[in-house]
Amino acid sequence: LADTIGLGLTATSLIMTGILIAALVLQFTRKCYVPWAYWPAVVLISIVGTLVTDSLVDSFGVRLQTATIAFSVALAATFAVWYASERTLSIHTIFTTRREIFYWLAILLTFALGAAAGDLVAESFDMDYLTSGLLFGGVIALIALAYWLLSLDGILAFWLAYILTRPLGASFGDL
Repeated sequence: LADTIGLGLTATSLIMTGILIAALVLQFTRKCYVPWAYWPAVVLISIVGTLVTDSLVDSFGVRLQTATIAFSVALAATFAVWYASERTLSIHTIFTTRREIFYWLAILLTFALGAAAGDLVAESFDMDYLTSGLLFGGVIALIALAYWLLSLDGILAFWLAYILTRPLGASFGDL
């Protein structure tokens, strides 16, 4: 939309955010997991999370280091408030509106953070996209090994791996 069709980053961001809001409204009307409502929301939130980072960096001149730190802090704060109010971060216990709000906010921030961190590692540290992708994949593999062999908490392992899937995918996508 931004490049091929020529809408630009701002218009694309606004359009995709509007579609995401509609998808989330639909998702919030479901009382349980419904794939046809859930997965479009996931795809759209991944796009919007990436567009948030791209807009900050490309349109407003925010440095990738700054964006990475800011999204890390915002995500940590989201997890802290979520845990303080709900006593869990488990995706298997999302059965209230408040927990679902925390969940979708965390997902949005993971995609924004992942876009910033992925670009930071690949571009700012003069690392090619293949090496960057292998690095993120390797860290995910280490998390999986820590879960299986060292009894790393499953919820922590899930969220750490989930956060790293965005820069992993972005690195291979950019490659």
